Formats: sequence, structure tokens, C-alpha cells
Amino acid sequence: MKPAASAHPGFVAAFTELARRIASTLTNVPEESRPIRMFVAGGAAMHLYTGVRTSQDVDASFSHRLVLPGDLQVT
Repeated sequence: MKPAASAHPGFVAAFTELARRIASTLTNVPEESRPIRMFVAGGAAMHLYTGVRTSQDVDASFSHRLVLPGDLQVT
């Protein structure tokens, strides 16, 4: 999904970095288990979709079970 034109560039950059860090841990996932989808909800989703509301965290679920890296904080 392309973020809303009114989404704050800093928020979009931080979200993109977060997604990049998660994706970088998935290089050993077998081809038959791909794609792994991330479903975003809450304030982060609203900001990306409308550019209005924002959040300090990202509520997300994934289409597969994952072990997320511990260093996901992005400011």
C-alpha cells in the first residue's frame, strides 16, 4: 500500500525502516512459506491510510508465526 500523501514523511521513514528490519530476518524462510504478510492496525494504520492519526507503536499481525528481532525500536 502506498501511504497517504498527507502522511508525515518521518513516520513513513520510520515505518519503512521497521519493515526493512523485520524483512531482513526472513532471508532463510523457505520459498513455499512466502509471502509473509504484515497486517497493520490501530494508529499506525490510520496514519498511513489517512495521514491524520498517529501512534508511537505499531499494532501488527503476520500471516505466519515469526520470531521478531529484539532491536525493532525506531525513533
